[in-house]
Amino acid sequence: MALAGFNLAIKNQQQIRAGLIKKLMLFGSIILILCIEGLIVAPNFGEAISFYPVMLWMILLALFAIVYAFAGIRGMLALTLISLFISQLGVPKAINNLEIAIRTLIHPDFELDARVELFMASGCFGFLYGWVWHHKPEKQDLINYVVIATSIIALIVYVIFGDAISINLANIYAEEHSLAEGVLGRIGIWSMEFLVISSVLILHRRGIQLNWPPINWIGMYSLTVFIFHKSIFVFLWGPLMTLITAKLGITLINSFSLVFALTTLSIMMIYVVKRSGIVCHLMGDHQDKNWHASYKSP
Repeated sequence: MALAGFNLAIKNQQQIRAGLIKKLMLFGSIILILCIEGLIVAPNFGEAISFYPVMLWMILLALFAIVYAFAGIRGMLALTLISLFISQLGVPKAINNLEIAIRTLIHPDFELDARVELFMASGCFGFLYGWVWHHKPEKQDLINYVVIATSIIALIVYVIFGDAISINLANIYAEEHSLAEGVLGRIGIWSMEFLVISSVLILHRRGIQLNWPPINWIGMYSLTVFIFHKSIFVFLWGPLMTLITAKLGITLINSFSLVFALTTLSIMMIYVVKRSGIVCHLMGDHQDKNWHASYKSP
């Protein structure tokens, strides 16, 4: 979310306002695609209609675009201040009540997994950082060192005074939000996010480019990978693993190495589909004879 906010700030206020409708349509279409994906891969109706983080990110990016388009950077500063007091404003309690109501009235497995208090401030900070970086080039070194110093101090504060991260191996999602629910936990998360971003930008300013084509491709098509890898796991790897283990009479233990291998294969499949031009042919774009240029490695 921090990086998404950083990238959204590339354009100035006038450019954002001029293209606002197209951006809002893009964010809305992504939410729609994710809703359709949920109906395809979810095991029940409750999970199919659940609201997940990427959907919230699109809503927050739409909010940032609207505020910046009509209120400029001052509007984003005000929104950042508001984001720090989301919990005190009663937003988490309202979300919990809404989740309980939907579970009671519609389906017990419904989940509002996207918590605005966990993501909004991160996105706002990222936007402000990106705004200075993109529109105040003479201050790039200054903002980088301010951010990295602040991140290091915040991380030290978290390590000394914050609670340790805990994972329930029986249910790895049971405590996924617990760290971010406390002030020190959020400080720790923000510090790690912006320590990474500022470090990469400092290296960039020094002419050291962290540039590896496979990683660049995953970053460029991360949303495509995210959307389709679930379907691949549900409709390909799941049945295939079940068939293999049944034929061999063995029990396949879920492990990091197995998930990593299957995820890598999924990404390679999506890469092949993208590079093959199949999508362009299905859409008719190949007729302009330039479709292959869209798939050249950056």
